[in-house]
Amino acid sequence: MSILARVPLGRLATVVSWVGHPLVFVTTCVAIVVITQLTSRAAGAILAALSLSVIVPMGVLLFLGVRSGRWRDADVSVREERKRFYPVAIPLLALGTVMTWLIEAPRYILNGGIITLMLLVIAAIANLRFKISLHTLFASYCTVILFRVSVLCGLTAFA
Repeated sequence: MSILARVPLGRLATVVSWVGHPLVFVTTCVAIVVITQLTSRAAGAILAALSLSVIVPMGVLLFLGVRSGRWRDADVSVREERKRFYPVAIPLLALGTVMTWLIEAPRYILNGGIITLMLLVIAAIANLRFKISLHTLFASYCTVILFRVSVLCGLTAFA
């Protein structure tokens, strides 16, 4: 019997959702890009700046939002709940983008931050009428980026 046959579908869905969570997926994508494309010193500076300005604060925001009952889950799955998410998430992402500029990260890293920020703003505007999947939005974006790093990275992300 395969391992997947022994895993309850609900648990498998939860694992897939967490692996594909935008915070996890985008962080992993950025880490792969900077580690494979830059010196370890430059990569470390970018990852530290993004960790302090976006990743850790966003993780805390999601954790506290769920813990306080503001959001049902860390995916902020309910469209109405996202109205309280975007006004905090967008400035955090903007801060991270500014940080990449301040530490003089390569242009493609800064451009990636700007595009990610624009995608989140577009998602916030779309959320006024309907809910889009942030998992799918950011997984698709990151997959395209990872194909540029290597076909293997892209195929792994696509899977």
